[in-house]
Amino acid sequence: MRPPTMLARTATSLSVITEVRIQLGLGGGAFTEAIASMGGLPRHGDQMVAFTEESLGIMRRALTGDTVRLQSPHHSVTGYRAGPVPPKPIELWLGAQKRKTLTVPGRSADGCFSPLNIYVPPQEVPFRQEIIDAAAAAAGRTPESIRRTYNVIGVIGSAQGGQGLVGDVRRWVDTH
Repeated sequence: MRPPTMLARTATSLSVITEVRIQLGLGGGAFTEAIASMGGLPRHGDQMVAFTEESLGIMRRALTGDTVRLQSPHHSVTGYRAGPVPPKPIELWLGAQKRKTLTVPGRSADGCFSPLNIYVPPQEVPFRQEIIDAAAAAAGRTPESIRRTYNVIGVIGSAQGGQGLVGDVRRWVDTH
């Protein structure tokens, strides 16, 4: 919903004011109807992937204090003079779950957070990690340099009809 230059500027300002490390979590737009309902442009498929990857590049340049220029079907940045530089590097993390989107963190992000386990079951995680790893290697990056998280929701204890992982503490510990 926000232009990448504005997000980078806001994150930098927060970092300077608070003197703490900030991580910026981003998504390409999995909820296109919600984005459109708030006045944003709904993007789908390849268009969303290209927009997201270009946005990461814009933010990366802005966060290092570079002048940013990019004319593309997705962005028109005519010479944004970024600054100040944040006192500590700001990492760009991307939420991703489908194949094309999973390649973006491998090429362009510092980290990837997987959607909730109700969308990506634990047994699918290794396959999705392989997509990120392959994209990283193809981009000349080490797969280990990309941090990853996996969001788990559920209920510890007995619950009727709960979503996600439901069970006692032993089940939570043993599930991987």
